[in-house]
Amino acid sequence: MKTRRGNNSGMILLAAAGALVLMTLLVSGLGYRGRVETALLKNRIAALRARYAAVAGLSYVLALTHEHQQTQGRHKQDILRPCGSTDEEKFCRELLDEGSKININAISFENAGILKTLLEENGVPKTQAETIASSVVDWRDENTDVFHEPYGAEDTYYLSEGRTRGAKNGPFDSLEELMLVRDMSPGLFRKIKMFVTVFPRRGKFKINIDAASTQVLFAVARDMTGGGTHTRKEDAQSLVSKIISFRRGPDGLSGTPDDRVVDFLEMSLTSKEDVLARLLERKRMKNSRFLTVSLEGTDKTSGAKSRSIVILDQEDMCVVRWREGELP
Repeated sequence: MKTRRGNNSGMILLAAAGALVLMTLLVSGLGYRGRVETALLKNRIAALRARYAAVAGLSYVLALTHEHQQTQGRHKQDILRPCGSTDEEKFCRELLDEGSKININAISFENAGILKTLLEENGVPKTQAETIASSVVDWRDENTDVFHEPYGAEDTYYLSEGRTRGAKNGPFDSLEELMLVRDMSPGLFRKIKMFVTVFPRRGKFKINIDAASTQVLFAVARDMTGGGTHTRKEDAQSLVSKIISFRRGPDGLSGTPDDRVVDFLEMSLTSKEDVLARLLERKRMKNSRFLTVSLEGTDKTSGAKSRSIVILDQEDMCVVRWREGELP
């Protein structure tokens, strides 16, 4: 009987020890879970603080934009105004004028060569560039006639490729929509997306020559060359080079206080460059409406960052697009 009672006591001790181990593991697990949840909560709070820092940055840019419009005019702002910042943090990474880009919603049978040249300058073979440019015209025009056949593309082409829809026959709503156009690929889209825009969605082709890049200026000027103007590709290249040099001002640097607004009358141009300059002046955008703001908000405690790209309508002073999680 003593032996049996001793065995029972031993079993009770083992059970108690096992329960203690289980309780210890349970408590440890709950503690670990609690620490994880606390850490996740802190991360969410930090991300939220960073996001609102970016929102505060946008508010600052809106105020700065309004002030600049009152003092200098919208068409100068992209080259003369720096990003907004405070003493403790910089929340605006970059300001870009959408008017300095090629508006694919203004590409037509009259100026498809602009987009074609941009594509060729980015390594696209001539035939493919012709196809994409012509297909952009067909995508947004309201008729069903193929432009510049066999390069364009209307419903027949897209349906024959197994798609459920044909050409849109309306304006592009986003840049990503460009990837639906015949012969456009994701890789090529990534190459040219910094040079094109969909704003404004309607209207004639205009370009802000005070802010446009070398690639964009050349594409526009190159489209004006030929027999009608008795000018060549080289004339477009030299004109663009002089425009960029003039804009930089005496110090030869972009983004400095002495940057200048383009004035062709103050530039030394050849007769052929002057012909192209006069035509370019007709396409000049005097009042840029849409501005791309690259924001980066930072939570000072954790260092967490929130990155966003915002497109601002300067005329209505409102945001027309907000995309989080990336910078150009």
